Amino acid sequence: MTFLMKQHDLRPYITGQILAPHPTLANQTVPLDLTNATGTSIIVRKRGSTVVKFKKTLTITNATQGEWEYSWDLGDTDETGTFEFEIEIMWGTEPQTVPVAGYETFTINDDIDSP
Repeated sequence: MTFLMKQHDLRPYITGQILAPHPTLANQTVPLDLTNATGTSIIVRKRGSTVVKFKKTLTITNATQGEWEYSWDLGDTDETGTFEFEIEIMWGTEPQTVPVAGYETFTINDDIDSP
């Protein structure tokens, strides 16, 4: 998933769906049911950096379908560039991070009237 937006914008929200391997069919996926998750977060860093830019709570929009949304806060989109993110799901005290391989990305492009 590659998501594009302009610097300082707070919309559109970033959305996604978490998929898991199908329990019996190889190379197939199904939505991960988040009904019993006790917390979900998005963790973001600029590509090439080891410093986390932010870790914030996601909104689950459809738990049984593994669908989520993150609405930007002021400061989240102040820097241009490509950013990597992962989703952390808490099952009680047990974390699960997706994607397992690599990261999802979004890019913030400079807007014309940026200082």
